[in-house]
Amino acid sequence: MSASAHDLLSGRNGSTVLDTALCYGFDHEQSYIRAFKRQFGVTPAQFRRGTAEIQLVERCDPSRFTEIRRGVVFEPTFVMKPRSLYAGRKATIAIADNFEHHTANAHGVSFFYGEYAKIPNKLKPNVYIGLTLYPPEHGPNATDYLPSAEVSSLEGLKHDWDTAEIPAGKYAVFKYIGRFHPEHLTIHQLNDIWNYMDEWITRSPYEQAHGHHFEYIDASLARQDYCEADLYLPIRDI
Repeated sequence: MSASAHDLLSGRNGSTVLDTALCYGFDHEQSYIRAFKRQFGVTPAQFRRGTAEIQLVERCDPSRFTEIRRGVVFEPTFVMKPRSLYAGRKATIAIADNFEHHTANAHGVSFFYGEYAKIPNKLKPNVYIGLTLYPPEHGPNATDYLPSAEVSSLEGLKHDWDTAEIPAGKYAVFKYIGRFHPEHLTIHQLNDIWNYMDEWITRSPYEQAHGHHFEYIDASLARQDYCEADLYLPIRDI
């Protein structure tokens, strides 16, 4: 999309939107227009008229990512996230059982296809949050896993759903892109990503701030051969 935008302005590879669409592998002009608008928020014609600017995604620097199990994980970006609220269906996950039977993955998939759509007050209707909590009473052998949606309010939800309130804080956000559908993202891929995150944090000026982390998955981006997940790790200065 970024390369085609340059061609639209320069007239390279033809003077029309159709010429550009065909050059970049689209069979139909309308398919290209929809893809362009989805990426940049404006149509190719609006962009060519100079009525809007767009943010380009440059070719990535391979030194900024690491191969991990049928995919890559990128060096983190940083965000400040306000207090956030989540509603879903919590389960206590034994670490050993999860490695053998993928229990967290099974719980998350069951929740997303069976109950996710019923949660009211969702902030982003297509976004799945896999929130992992480390209650001290579980020790090192188990965690609480809350497949959930981020919601605008917990009012009226606590009776029907398991909920969590996470304080405002700073996060390192690691993007993972894999060659499979997100529903197949299991403890084995995640464990390798966490190991990478642990190595990163040992050489950074930060430490983990709270007893949780979460996966952010936009289901609208998912394909059978494409998984995109952002892993949010709460951090604070050492």
